[in-house]
Parts: sequence; structure tokens; C-alpha cells
Amino acid sequence: MGELLSETWWGKLGWAISLKMTLRGVGWNWKVKNVPDQPMRSKWQFVRGQLIKAFAFYFAFDQIWYNLQSSVYCSPNPPSLFSDTITRQVFFAWVGGLESYLSINMQYPIFAALTVAPGIYRSEDWPPLMGHLIDVVTVRDVWGKFWHQCLRKALNIPYEIMTKVVPIQKGTILSRYSQLYLAFFASALLHHLPAMQGSNSRRFSTLIYFAIQPLAITFEDFVAYITRKAGLKPFWVTRTIGRIWTFAWFSFSLRYGAALQYESGIAAVQQLPSLSRFLAGPRWKNSFLIAARCKVLWNPE
Repeated sequence: MGELLSETWWGKLGWAISLKMTLRGVGWNWKVKNVPDQPMRSKWQFVRGQLIKAFAFYFAFDQIWYNLQSSVYCSPNPPSLFSDTITRQVFFAWVGGLESYLSINMQYPIFAALTVAPGIYRSEDWPPLMGHLIDVVTVRDVWGKFWHQCLRKALNIPYEIMTKVVPIQKGTILSRYSQLYLAFFASALLHHLPAMQGSNSRRFSTLIYFAIQPLAITFEDFVAYITRKAGLKPFWVTRTIGRIWTFAWFSFSLRYGAALQYESGIAAVQQLPSLSRFLAGPRWKNSFLIAARCKVLWNPE
């Protein structure tokens, strides 16, 4: 989007729509941090790659949904996730998290292909939605480098409003953590809004999930401060410990994010036509994958 701004009415309208539609500021001077670069490809290489990617995400999502139908959490009256054993809580928490990851990533390449193919956008206007998992060492990395940054600009609005009333010097600890906690508080409210319409006992679990994330990040920052003071520099051992900690944290906290997903019945809803169900035919409930055959894991007696 490096072209000069068109002076025509239609040109200005196009730029206005483009500015309104971009959530990460791609191609603009306010592009948010840590948006992955788009590898250089021809137009049709990009479109083909995006369609393949969309199908791969759909197929993985469909397999998880299909096999999940054998679990007690897709029954007419699903139990509380927190009433299960801790091992199964963690397992189903990661299943729910993976479903969310796949559903988000499934949509993005479809729109990328549909807008690049007719020339509405260019391939560089559609950088990857998610970062690289290899770059994740901490909880902060998950939210700041790996997960999509589509709400980053919007979630900073509460801090901007607050600084108009309360003068906070940029670059200070107060500024840094005010932005952190206000952003996650705003995210918690945003994700909690759909749950407010129900009466499920776990309708506050999504709120809790997002609200506790800055606590983990603050803890990480404190540990990093102590290790720097001790003269310890990052190396493979510290990175390994960081990844173990990050996995453990999300194994704990994802349960709150997944609890409402299961107990509200969302996990049982067929959101898309199921290829797996179609291929299985009338016996679709008899899962043909090992994960679904493992009744001890899905529905222990």
C-alpha cells in the first residue's frame, strides 16, 4: 500500500475502507508489533497456498469436532469440566484451545484467497495471522508474538483514555503495567459479553481466563529481573524452562477458557458441514480414529 493517496472520491473511499478493515495496520504507519512477514510469492502461488491452508485447518478442526461427539461434554447435559479428574481437565482444555486456534486460522486464508485472486488486495496485505511457535518461550510471547494481534490497537484504547485524565510518563513501570492490565481487562470484558446472555454456572470462566493472564506475565517479568540481576543470560536451559512453564500455565488457565465452551453446549454444535461425518455415513457416531476409540479417555466408567 505504498501508492500515493488517490485524489478521486472513489480512491479516497477505497483507502477509507482499507483503513477501517485492517486491524493490525498492515501497510500503514501504525502497524502493530510482531506481525509476521509474508514470504514473497506470485499471486496464484499465494492463492493456492491459502486454499490449501484453509482446507488443512478445516480438516483438523472437523476431526476434533467429530471425535469430540463421543465425549460426555457433547451430551445433552454436559457436566462441569472442573468436576473431572485433573488429567482430563487439562486434556479437554487443550482440545478446546486447539479448536479455537483452528477455527480462527481456517477463516483467515479463505478471505485472503478471495480478495487476492480478483486483485482487490495483494498477497503482502495478508501476512500470516499467527506467529511462529518456535519463538514462544514465555506467556508474554504467546500473547505478544504468537497469537493474532488483531485486537492489539483496540485494546490499548482504555489506556489512552486513562492517560488523558491521569498523566503517566511513557516508558515507566507504571506505564508498562497499566497498559498490560488494562488491555487484558478490556479483552476479558470483550470475550465475556457473549457469556452474559446465558445462565450457565461457568459464564464467568472466560472472564477469569483473560483476567489472570497479566498475573503470569508479571511473574515472568519479576523472574527475568531477578535472573538479570544475578548475571544469568538466556541460553537453552532457561528457554527450555520457560517453555515448560508456559505449557504448565496454559494447562492450568485454559481450563477456565474451555469450561464455558463445553458446559454451554457450544462444543456439540455442528458449526460447519462435517466431511468426517459424511465419510463415516450412518455410523458417524462410531469414530474411526484412535482418539475417539479410546473410551477410557473420552468417557471413563
